[in-house]
Amino acid sequence: MERVSTVNKTTKALISLGINCLLLTIAYFISEGLKAAPPEIRLISQYASYLLFAMGMFFGWWFNRSRVFFCSLTLMLSQLFLLHYFPHGSDGNGYYNMIISMISVYIPVNILLFSALKEKGVVSVRGRMRFLFIICELIIGAWIIWYNDTDLLQLFDIKLFPENIIFMPDLPHLSLLLFSAALAYLFSRQAVTGKNNDAPFMGITILSFASLLLSKDAAASSVMFLISGILLAAVALRASYNMAYTDELTGLPSRRALKEEMQNLGGKFTIAMLDIDHFKKFNDTHGHEVGDDVLKLVAVCIKGIGGGGKAFRYGGEEFAIVFPGKTAEQAIPYLEELREYIANRGFIKRSKRRPEEKPAEIVTKGRAYKKLYLTVSIGAAEKSEIYKKPEEVIASADKALYRAKSKGRNCVSR
Repeated sequence: MERVSTVNKTTKALISLGINCLLLTIAYFISEGLKAAPPEIRLISQYASYLLFAMGMFFGWWFNRSRVFFCSLTLMLSQLFLLHYFPHGSDGNGYYNMIISMISVYIPVNILLFSALKEKGVVSVRGRMRFLFIICELIIGAWIIWYNDTDLLQLFDIKLFPENIIFMPDLPHLSLLLFSAALAYLFSRQAVTGKNNDAPFMGITILSFASLLLSKDAAASSVMFLISGILLAAVALRASYNMAYTDELTGLPSRRALKEEMQNLGGKFTIAMLDIDHFKKFNDTHGHEVGDDVLKLVAVCIKGIGGGGKAFRYGGEEFAIVFPGKTAEQAIPYLEELREYIANRGFIKRSKRRPEEKPAEIVTKGRAYKKLYLTVSIGAAEKSEIYKKPEEVIASADKALYRAKSKGRNCVSR
C-alpha cells in the first residue's frame, strides 16, 4: 500500500513561500491605510510589536523553543535601535547609516544561525551561548557607534556587486546575500522534510527585509515588524498546542486530541482500536530504542490510512482510528488494507552507524541485513442503538480487539 502525498513537498514549500509573499503585500497595504488613521492607532501600530516579541520570548522560553525566543529578541532589539532610539541633530543621519548597515546583516545571520542549530532550552548551555552571540553583536555595534570605527564598519558595507542596487540604496550588498541565503535555506529544508516548521520563518525573513527597505518610513517599517511579531507569537502558541495535543514520539494526535475529536462526532461513525502484536516481547528482545522505532513506523503507516480515517496515539502500543460518517462495514476494507500493509512491510533494525535520513543508495558491503516483521490486531465498532456514545463505541472496539487477539492476532474483528 503506497503512501503518496497528493501534493509533493516542493509544491508545499512553494505554497508557503507564496502565502508569505501575499502576507507581505497585505502588510504593505495595511501600512498605507494607517497613514490616514488617527494618531492613536498609528502610535499603537508602532509599539504593539514589542508586546508580540515579548510574548514570543516568553512562550519560546516556556516551551523550550529557542529559535522563537532568539529571533524575537533579535527583531525586538532591531526595531528598538532602528526606529525608536534615533538621536536627533546633526549626527542622526550618520547614526542611521551605521545602524542600518549592522542590523541588515545581524537579522539574516541570526535567523540563519538559530534555524540551523538544533532546538535547545533557552537557559541551557547552548542557549547561553546564543545569548553570548547576541551580546557580542551588541558590543560590536556599540564599539562602532561610540568610537565611530569606520574601518570595522566597512566589513558590513563590503561591496559584492559592481554597482549599487537600485531598490536597496541604504542596505549593504552583504545584506541581500545573507537574506537570500536564509530564505533559500529555509525553503530548501521545508522542501526536503515536507514539514511546515520553517514556513513562518520564511515569512519573518521576507518581512524583516522589507522593514529594512522601508526603515525611513517608520509607519510602514513598524507594520512589517508587527506582522513578524504575530508570526513568532503564532509559532510559540502552536508549540504549546502541539505539546498538549500531539504525541511527542510518533507525531500523531494524542489521547487528549482524540477526546476533542469525539466531542465533534455526530451521526454515524466507526472507531477502530489497533494494537501491535507481541510488542512487549519485541521490546524485550530488541531493546526500547527499536521499540520506539516500531511505534514510529506503525504511526506513519496508520497516518496514511484511506477512507477519511483519522489516526491517534491512544497509549503504549495501542492506536485509535476514527472514521467519521462511515459504518464498520465501510471502514473494514481500509483496516484490512492497513493490516496487510504493516504485516508485509518489514523494517531493518537501526544500527548505531545508520544515518537518521535514508541515504540515496544503501551500501551493504556484503553484509546480510535481516528484516524484522511485525503484525497488528484491530478491533472495530460503530455507533448503534446499543453503543450511542463515543466512549461506548471505543469500549466495544476494545472488546473486538481482544477477539482479534484470541483468534490468533494479525486480523481485523468487529
